[in-house]
Amino acid sequence: MKVLYLNKEAKRDYEIIEKVEAGIVLKGWEVKSIKLQNVSLKGSFIKIEEEQAYLLNSTIGAYKFASDISKDDLTRKRKLLLKKRQITNLHSKVKEKGYTLFPLDIYVSESNLIKLTIALGKGRKKFDKRQKLKERDMKRQLDRDRKSYSF
Repeated sequence: MKVLYLNKEAKRDYEIIEKVEAGIVLKGWEVKSIKLQNVSLKGSFIKIEEEQAYLLNSTIGAYKFASDISKDDLTRKRKLLLKKRQITNLHSKVKEKGYTLFPLDIYVSESNLIKLTIALGKGRKKFDKRQKLKERDMKRQLDRDRKSYSF
């Protein structure tokens, strides 16, 4: 499994409750562009409409050898491939207050398919983010102290 893009902001801004793997419906030039790591999931989210899941606000850069690309194609709505049971389960959880669906990373699977990791999460408040940073800094400091005292 080769991770092509990791959405670092999502891990910082949301508390992850559940993860789901999904396929994406892509055009040929989009596959080539993603494999060249010309993709951004920054600010993107998943919306469920009419029992289908869609990836919105993601940007896949233009492949330089493709000729039939318009600017609308770069940020178009992309259908996600999930089982109906997964979609209904996620949709029922998203209806609850404060939960949202967002992409974590995009990667190439062992069978050479492009997959997306979807996360169900709850948004963190500003003080929660600060607390998490403090905890991480304290952990780093403890690790440094342990290394300096080891013989």
